[in-house]
Amino acid sequence: MLNFTHKAGDNLFIDFTEKKLSIVDEHTGGIQKLEVFVLVLDNSQFTYIEACESQKKADFISCSENSL
Repeated sequence: MLNFTHKAGDNLFIDFTEKKLSIVDEHTGGIQKLEVFVLVLDNSQFTYIEACESQKKADFISCSENSL
C-alpha cells in the first residue's frame, strides 16, 4: 500500500476506471455500458463516483462539475 503526504486542499485525483458498469433497460432489455468517473480529495480521502455514457470531453466536464 502506498502512503502519500499532502498539504490539505493541495491536490485532487481524477480518472476513469478501467472497468465499465452495465445497466439493463427494463423496457427493451438492452444492455448499456457506462464509464465510471472517480475523484478523490488528497487529504480527506473524500471520494466521488459517477457513471456516465463516455469519456468524451463533455461527459468529463459534466462529471467534474458535479463532483465539485
